[in-house]
Amino acid sequence: MSDQQASAPGVSVIGLGAMGSGIAHTLIEGGFTVSVWNRSRTKV
Repeated sequence: MSDQQASAPGVSVIGLGAMGSGIAHTLIEGGFTVSVWNRSRTKV
């Protein structure tokens, strides 16, 4: 694990609709550790 990954801030995204899923993908691509929650499991 690199130093950048070890110190990357964690972010939570609640709701994986059109906006939430886009935000989550962008954060992951930016090196953030992302936790997600959605009412239905199908999008998680």
